[in-house]
Amino acid sequence: MSDEWRDAFVLRARLRDVPGPRIGEALAEVETHCAESGETPAEAFGDPVRYAQALADQLPPPARNPRLGWARVALAGAAGIGAVSLLLSGVAAVSHDAPATISTGTFGSVLIGAGFVVGFFAVAERASAWGLRWLLPPLIAVGLVLTALPTILLRDSSFTSAGWVAIAAAGILFAVAWLALGRTTGADRIVDPRTGAEPALAPKWVLAMARYGPAAMLLLAVALVILLRPGDGA
Repeated sequence: MSDEWRDAFVLRARLRDVPGPRIGEALAEVETHCAESGETPAEAFGDPVRYAQALADQLPPPARNPRLGWARVALAGAAGIGAVSLLLSGVAAVSHDAPATISTGTFGSVLIGAGFVVGFFAVAERASAWGLRWLLPPLIAVGLVLTALPTILLRDSSFTSAGWVAIAAAGILFAVAWLALGRTTGADRIVDPRTGAEPALAPKWVLAMARYGPAAMLLLAVALVILLRPGDGA
């Protein structure tokens, strides 16, 4: 099975809330059929995105809300970007014994970032299906620039808060982002029913970053605050 076909299928199935075990079963079925027939997945099952959509349509009605997956992606993107902004502001504030400031541009970056994350996944599934995954790194670079521009250009302060409050709020937003991506990072794993193993759908370091990155960033932020904050007698 080609990586491009598999990745496009899995991405659309995830976005349509197909349970991980069902995705694993479908992948095993595709791989077994192709091994026996000598056909490619595209020849035997057609377009991976449409095949994943057909699989999702077989689920009971409560489990196949077509908007839920995209809404969750947008929420995760907005929460993640907002969390990073609050974390940086909070660390800088506590380290310099000053209030944390949130600018108008931060809100703009959150909205643009959420839209970009949704657009990225929409493009990613088609790029994988068409063998154009080389487009994704430059797309990410463009998205990061567009997301950062409002924060850079619109620096007027919207409100202020204590640094530790900003760090705590960042932790809450990280939790929201993690829960929004729970089907990808949580217990609903894709498992091959023949072997009980997880298919190598992404490099292990990518999955590790998704699962443990937010907690690591929070711990690093607290460590920096402890190291850099002014002394009591200063």
